[in-house]
Amino acid sequence: MKFIANVDHYENIAKQTGTHHTDLTGWINDNLNRYGQWEIKTLDDIKQGEKYAVFIDGAKHTDYWLPNTYFSWDVWGLNSKNTGDVVDHYIMSDRMKQDSQQGLVHWVIAYPYEGHAEDKFDFEKMAKGFYCRSEHVTYVTNAVSHIENLNTKLKATVSKTGMNLLYNNVNKLQPIDYEKPESWEHRHMIQDKIEQIYYKKPTDFRALMYSRVPRPHRAIIVSHTLYKNYQDKVAFSYYEPQRAQLGQYHDSFSYLHATFEKLLHMDNIIMPDEKDYYDKVVADRDWWGALNFNHALMSSMHIVTETYFNNHANVSEKSYQPFAFLQPFISCAGHQTVAYMKHLGYNVFEKWINHDYDSIEDPIDRMHAFLKEYDRLMSLDQHVVSHMLYDCLDSILANLDRLMVPEPITTPNQFTKNMMEFFSA
Repeated sequence: MKFIANVDHYENIAKQTGTHHTDLTGWINDNLNRYGQWEIKTLDDIKQGEKYAVFIDGAKHTDYWLPNTYFSWDVWGLNSKNTGDVVDHYIMSDRMKQDSQQGLVHWVIAYPYEGHAEDKFDFEKMAKGFYCRSEHVTYVTNAVSHIENLNTKLKATVSKTGMNLLYNNVNKLQPIDYEKPESWEHRHMIQDKIEQIYYKKPTDFRALMYSRVPRPHRAIIVSHTLYKNYQDKVAFSYYEPQRAQLGQYHDSFSYLHATFEKLLHMDNIIMPDEKDYYDKVVADRDWWGALNFNHALMSSMHIVTETYFNNHANVSEKSYQPFAFLQPFISCAGHQTVAYMKHLGYNVFEKWINHDYDSIEDPIDRMHAFLKEYDRLMSLDQHVVSHMLYDCLDSILANLDRLMVPEPITTPNQFTKNMMEFFSA
């Protein structure tokens, strides 16, 4: 049996306009189609009465199924821009609507590399928007808390509606191919970093922090960094500050308002060689090839600023970078992100670093606790930091070894089983 797939038209639009999107065709072929069981066709090439799956870029369409919002984008290209009309269904062709109503379509919302607070989603509304039953909807996410049963509300919702939930546990820093020149550079960096730690050599900066894309939680930590005058201690990035917003943190961090206003009028904050780093990421999505190993050698610790700072763990390549760089870390990330990394077998350096912030669900309170630990680490004398790294060297190397072991990929197997049930019914 061959499964048939139709890919969200928005993918093609995104490629033409240069906007961010998930390469759905590439993801299907790389992750779901390992044995050639999928055929990707346009709707015109799918026979009348034939079952098929429609893959949708979840990165672009998340807001449409939040409880208080409605669909408004014509993602199928029936119109070239946002229609501006607020409707309660997904805009699609008449044929696709009819097929979905007849149970011929299985909808796959693919958000495989990152994920939002899906516990807030109205999955029943989602199914109605697709003119189908909930069991004909699959949501693929990298929001790890769901698998670890950290979010019972979502689990109950999925159980109630019959909708399918799959976790895509793909670490974007794996696998490491040492046949590539950039990976050899990593091997040389490892040797230098071990010597740096063993001989307690000071680094130019206390910490390294990638915070390129403006997001409210990053606006807070960057503003706090400037407010505390940590520029000599922290090598960090921040692009297009004019786009930054404080959002929900505005009222709770009034001491940062003046600094934030100054930040809005600043130019991009760029670290050495960082332009090449981000150009490589954007152009090739090559995370290993984009790692700047000079950044690892010039800093002692890593401040992870994940994509989201919400009520569930979400792990992208950002959370794995400290292990590749041989650095202890603190994580400005979703609730229980550090706990999840520990669950995966990584050492989180609890002897030296207080990760109590990670257990706090409320984002405001978690941010206050995170900044408190951030300040404490910045206050340490250099000889204390050097001793910490020396003491942690075994754990640092153990994390590196753990990073070299690929995570088991379970999504394709479960997805194939689900699709067999759909296509055979």
